[in-house]
Amino acid sequence: MSPKRDLVWILPVFLAVLLGHRAGLCNVRMPAFFSDHMVLQQGQKIAVWGWADPGERVQATLGSARASALADPGGRWMLRLDRQRPGGPHELVVTGSKGSITIRDVLIGEVWLCSGQSNMQFALRSTSRAALDLPQADQPQIRLLQIPRQCILTPTADVDAKWTRCSPGSAAGFSAVAYYFGLELQKRLRVPVGLIASSWGGTNAEEWTSAGFLTGDSRFDTIHDRWVKSSPENQALFSQPSRFDVSIDDVRLIPVSQGKPELLVDDFSDGDLRTATGGTWSLGESAPASEYRLAIRDDQTLAASGDLQVSDQAILSLLFTQAGGPLDLSEYRAVSFRVRGRGFIKVHLLQPTITDWDHYVTPPLPVPGEWQTFRVEFDELKQAGWGVKQPFTRDSLTGMLFEFVPELLPVVRPPSGLYNGMIAPLVPYSIRGFAWYQGEGNAGRSYQYRALLPALIRSWRSAWDNPGLWFLVVQLPNYRERRDQPGESGWAELREAQLMTMRSVPRVGLAVTIDLGQAEDVHPKEKSEVGRRLAMCALGEVYKRPIVYSGPILRSWRREGPAIRLRFEQVGSGLTARGGLPLRGFAIAGADRKFHWADARIDRDSLVVSSAAVAEPAAVRYAWADNPECNLYNKEGLPASPFRTDDWPGVTLDAR
Repeated sequence: MSPKRDLVWILPVFLAVLLGHRAGLCNVRMPAFFSDHMVLQQGQKIAVWGWADPGERVQATLGSARASALADPGGRWMLRLDRQRPGGPHELVVTGSKGSITIRDVLIGEVWLCSGQSNMQFALRSTSRAALDLPQADQPQIRLLQIPRQCILTPTADVDAKWTRCSPGSAAGFSAVAYYFGLELQKRLRVPVGLIASSWGGTNAEEWTSAGFLTGDSRFDTIHDRWVKSSPENQALFSQPSRFDVSIDDVRLIPVSQGKPELLVDDFSDGDLRTATGGTWSLGESAPASEYRLAIRDDQTLAASGDLQVSDQAILSLLFTQAGGPLDLSEYRAVSFRVRGRGFIKVHLLQPTITDWDHYVTPPLPVPGEWQTFRVEFDELKQAGWGVKQPFTRDSLTGMLFEFVPELLPVVRPPSGLYNGMIAPLVPYSIRGFAWYQGEGNAGRSYQYRALLPALIRSWRSAWDNPGLWFLVVQLPNYRERRDQPGESGWAELREAQLMTMRSVPRVGLAVTIDLGQAEDVHPKEKSEVGRRLAMCALGEVYKRPIVYSGPILRSWRREGPAIRLRFEQVGSGLTARGGLPLRGFAIAGADRKFHWADARIDRDSLVVSSAAVAEPAAVRYAWADNPECNLYNKEGLPASPFRTDDWPGVTLDAR
């Protein structure tokens, strides 16, 4: 038999043996996040689960701990290993009748699920301390798990995510607040820390709440109505993907001067992804190669295609230079390109001073079936996002993004969609608790948030079947223009809802950040102190360390003649006016409900507040504004939570 014929015969046999072996190994399956480098919760029974043949016995071992379970008729099995002391590395071995799975480098320590919207999602590489702190992010006792964005109609059982060791590379795109929170915990507790980041910018609390805790409550009827009344096309986006197939050609920069020639950036005639300006084309990092494709076709055009889920960001990126630095395009007024295919695109122009998707961007453009030239005038672009407004400068551009989007914008997302896709798959992974930084998206419905946040907390604790899980809340920071006079504020009402939740729901902690925001930017870049205060809350509340972990919290009040006396808890070693007297941020009103700025003086662990304009005071408010000027702290340097003593109707009372 010839060598060639030997190979033809041997190869199928080898593949059959290999596939048979893999089938044996795959007889027992586990969620993808049961992976090398994982952290398991110390001091609790450790949940381990997955799938196997119905009725099959599955056994797991972790050191000397051992447990087994039978797969149910649907093939799902779950077991719980005995409590473990912190340390490692260990191996977790899961064995079925036809093979086994070995998970290596497993640590035992503290595990926290960190969730919320954009300020929890905000990446470490974009913070004000990134240049200093990222090189120090080689932290082998901290492990990171990033949950991909997914909004779906029914709970899913798995997500494509694996644990990684904390390093400058893995931490760069990870939640900055979660990183600084975990770093402080690891330093103080001296045990491994596992951080699970599951966040999505611009999302609302109802999207993170399981369906059973939203239905049947009239306070949430409008949440359901928004979804039910959305178009069939909108609803279909969450059950079936939207196809796009877009070809791009002849990308050119159009000069300001009519006598100057156009600059051909790329016509793809060279057959590669390099450009005439020294840059490159690529699919964005959130576009998996298995779902999205990028190719130069035979007709020498660049083509991107794929099945677009509503939660995806399918992005075709053009960097003007190889290093991604700025290019001086001050002599050009516009960019043009030819396009055809199927789908919708938004074009972003990138400046190095802008982060967090606050780019200059076009509205969605429908891609025609036949070639058409689109021209994007620089001066007509509008800046997107919530963040700080930056002047558009043609002399400092780094590139362009072609973002492929669903036809419908804005999209109405389903209630519970993010719980289904980004929380439910993690249940019942053993954890210590949750860290939550969200509320910006609900600030227009702050009164509703009084019920919504507790419902979310109950829904998560119920899913884990553990009412003792801690829930730590980052209270919203200061934001927007500062006002000269006392007034109403939706953001103040949202902070109040967070404070009320801390008071009324057991095992809820509050990290006050009223001094850590920026007037012009909803995404303040200073995240290290947010993470530290969140960790201090955990150390004091959860781990019972003898520290001052909170700023002053109003405990009680009473009228004393022409003044109101306020008493506080969490005063530490005493109340103080940060930056020196006078105390600022206090307003007082009589029965007419008209507030006037007030004088406040410290009297041991209380304050006495009064105003010459109010002879018979009925209510006091502190830091009651979107962006208040306020300076009440304890001597340990932690700020007082904003508060009010009245319950008069606010600006969001009727908002649903």
